Amino acid sequence: MRKNLVILILTAGTLLAVFFLTFYIHQTNKRKILSQFNGNQLQIARQTARQIESYLRTRSLDLRRFCSPVSRQNPGRERITADIQLNYERLKAVQIEELSLLDEEGTVSYSTTAVAMGENHSQDNFFPWAREPVNKGSVWIGYEKADRRRIPVTAGSPASTHIGIFLVTPLYRESAAGGRQKPGEKFAGALMFKVDLEGMLADRSLLFTPLMKLHKLWIMDKDGTILLQSEHPEMVMRNIREKDETCNQCHASFDHVEMMLGKVVEGATEYQIKGDKKKVAAFASMSVGNASWIVAVNAPLDEVTAFEWKNLKDTLLLLGLVLFVLGIAFFLAYRNYRKKANHETAINTLLSISLLNINLEEQLVKMFEILISIPWLKVEAKGCIFLVKEKTDVLVMVVQKGLAPSLGSICAEVPFGRCICGRAALTGEIEFVNSVDERHDNRYEGLRMVTTVSPSSSMTKYWEY
Repeated sequence: MRKNLVILILTAGTLLAVFFLTFYIHQTNKRKILSQFNGNQLQIARQTARQIESYLRTRSLDLRRFCSPVSRQNPGRERITADIQLNYERLKAVQIEELSLLDEEGTVSYSTTAVAMGENHSQDNFFPWAREPVNKGSVWIGYEKADRRRIPVTAGSPASTHIGIFLVTPLYRESAAGGRQKPGEKFAGALMFKVDLEGMLADRSLLFTPLMKLHKLWIMDKDGTILLQSEHPEMVMRNIREKDETCNQCHASFDHVEMMLGKVVEGATEYQIKGDKKKVAAFASMSVGNASWIVAVNAPLDEVTAFEWKNLKDTLLLLGLVLFVLGIAFFLAYRNYRKKANHETAINTLLSISLLNINLEEQLVKMFEILISIPWLKVEAKGCIFLVKEKTDVLVMVVQKGLAPSLGSICAEVPFGRCICGRAALTGEIEFVNSVDERHDNRYEGLRMVTTVSPSSSMTKYWEY
């Protein structure tokens, strides 16, 4: 028994160690997968930031190139509008959705979008910048929220999105006499491109392909104003630094935002919105002219680690199956061990009874009690033992328990060959009976039984099941 207990403890300890090892491997793999995913996601954020940066630099170059011939022309409306419209048709292919000319007072004198005509931008923060002579040839990048959709001037022209990213460069016009005035002597207004940033990303960025549907993009400037949020467009143009009570309804913490807006140029972090899944985000900074933006890419954490969780569940299922099989095997082995132990105990007890200084009938009574108490011997506590009467062919009942009184009287002596017990004594073979039939010579009212009769040279045992 002690040996089996040791085996059981060792088996349980081994299984426990396997379970702990499985969880350790799962956690290690989860960290490794998350690290690799963060690296890939950071690479996507970098690539997207570089794409935006390259796009804005190229559009800035287009704006400066277009500004040069306009600045040399006299302010003849027909010539200027023709040039603007001609260039606009070409620039639409690169997500320029609006091209506007501002006069020296900041009023839109011509635009490819009808609603923009007559708008005054003199109070916008870029216009004082444009009036500074030192900024001639430079480009200002800004944004504005469009409260209404603008009507395109020409059919098929794109309308403004909910946020407009615009590029502005100052115009300094040359003298009509052909001589060149000194820079800054004649401020003539500004030229403005409005770009469709989302359209550009949809055409060029991997993030807008079905393969990358797990990732979500958001962009904000260094001041904390959200410029694009693919998951929560209602947050666009809101400043994260300007928190109110409604912010705490969704956000338990803004640590991830503070990290992005801090001195760290790029990195990865985790965050969770109340009632939503935990997310992992990677971010990278970009800078073009006066614009300093942060490009962030996020994805649900549980979808990133879903494969590893599935692997863990499959492993635990396999371990559970192994544990179940081991449990069944141990149960069967233990049952066989207990059966063997009970058998050996019964034999030892019977042998010890035979050595007692008592008469044979008392020994048989004690032995009979031992036999009917063996757990694996599925018999009722009913039966008897016959001995062969000396020098006769008659069985005499010497021990009985639980039998009906009438049966004890009828079967007190049974000749060889009579009834089931007599037949067993006569033939020397085991008799099994599962119903009352013609072999039952000794009968009584209510006799119903399943019996086995086991003969030996001088003894016959009768059991009921």
